[in-house]
Amino acid sequence: MNGNRPQLTYAECADLDKRTIAAGFSQIQLMGQAATASANRILATRTFSQIFILCGAGNNGGDGYAIAWMLIGHGLTSRIQIFATEPPRTEAAMFYANLVGDFLLARPMTDFCLDPGATPTQDDLILDAILGAGQKGSLRGPAAEAITKLSAIRSKPHRPCLIAIDCPSGLSEESDSVFTSISPGLPLPDDVHCFGPGNLALSLNASLQAGSEIHSLPVGFLPEEGPVLEWVEEPLKRKQPLDHKYTAGSAWMVAGERGMEGAAMLCSGAFFAAGGGICELRTFAEESRLAILAGNPTLMTGVLPDPFTTRAGVLLIGPGLRIDSEKRSILLDLLQMVPESMSVILDASACALVLDQRYPAFLLKQTLITPHSGEWERLGGPSPRFARSFKDAVSFGRSLGCLALVKSAVSVLLGQDRSFVYPKPEPSLAVAGSGDCLAGIIAALQSRPGASLEHSALAGLDLLHAAVKEQIHPASHEFPALIRLALARAESI
Repeated sequence: MNGNRPQLTYAECADLDKRTIAAGFSQIQLMGQAATASANRILATRTFSQIFILCGAGNNGGDGYAIAWMLIGHGLTSRIQIFATEPPRTEAAMFYANLVGDFLLARPMTDFCLDPGATPTQDDLILDAILGAGQKGSLRGPAAEAITKLSAIRSKPHRPCLIAIDCPSGLSEESDSVFTSISPGLPLPDDVHCFGPGNLALSLNASLQAGSEIHSLPVGFLPEEGPVLEWVEEPLKRKQPLDHKYTAGSAWMVAGERGMEGAAMLCSGAFFAAGGGICELRTFAEESRLAILAGNPTLMTGVLPDPFTTRAGVLLIGPGLRIDSEKRSILLDLLQMVPESMSVILDASACALVLDQRYPAFLLKQTLITPHSGEWERLGGPSPRFARSFKDAVSFGRSLGCLALVKSAVSVLLGQDRSFVYPKPEPSLAVAGSGDCLAGIIAALQSRPGASLEHSALAGLDLLHAAVKEQIHPASHEFPALIRLALARAESI
């Protein structure tokens, strides 16, 4: 299965450190291995005139001293300046601070940028090693003062390069930490150097995922696989040479009602663009059916409770629907007739069907709901946008018994056994109808024989993201053509 990079909370990172040390690694050794990886990355990036290393009092500051030590070993002593918020407090940090002290004395953070010799320019590098994994609450004291100065520097037109070590100072597990190039605010780093497993708070932060390069650097051993993984993009796939209309993907859809028939056309259009073979669509009113048919005369349409006549691998319910009690009863009756071999995708207001006690229990394990973050919270789900509440969101998803793709700038897939973070913000998807198209793509992928809901949901995101990169700010009715273009381009690579 694709996606094998564990995502850990701050507490899990600390526990992993403890277990690694218990297995025979010292904190000094681990800090040295991380510093070696980071220094090598810095040296491979470009040549900097000056390197300013901002160190905190804990082990993140120790990383800064250790990186300085590695860079000194490459003959860069004259280019390095170290500024400390406080003297180092941990044994490993003191070890590297003492090594560096034979060549460079750490200056107080209050001196940073106060004299001409400590004013960074566009040819320089700043390393943020003030606070790493383990920071809690809002910034305060010397760390807050340092970040205020750093923010002012980063807001200038010819700003220096900024690299955050481990994770940027100010990254919270409890709430939104917005990183920006505008002062005042948390300074947006150009790069973030992570070590070993991923940091869940970092992966969930949309501003960092959109504006920074995240590098996971090797530290000499492989981390354990955890229950939360980061999805790794995989190659896009088209129909196979021997496919026919059923093996390419067959689907039932319930979508579109008065005034929202366009949602039905969007999801069915995306279904075929993604490679689906045959689709039969139902709505709740003859007027809506005729409007949909006028938009696409080739669709097989009907009005519920008319039965479906074709065999299918997936049932999609929800795009463009406002579900009242009467419609809910009709849909639940339909779900009672779904064969055990069929998957179910519930979008928008239809997601709430899984809360109804009449929802067939046997279907839950093969059901995917695709709410956006607001719809998820209206279902009663804790926000998965923050590392501190992520586990609660996973637990709530498990209580539903189904798979949940919660759509946001950073989307998450909450599973029964494992969950995935999809850290790829895409502003072109901030347009009405993008969710309808995603539902259609997932239906196309899941309707193929042998497909898994977990894979179809995440691969569907891959395809939609690739499609909208083909054009600046496309409207949702343009998505099907862009999906085909993305698939054609992938085949030619």
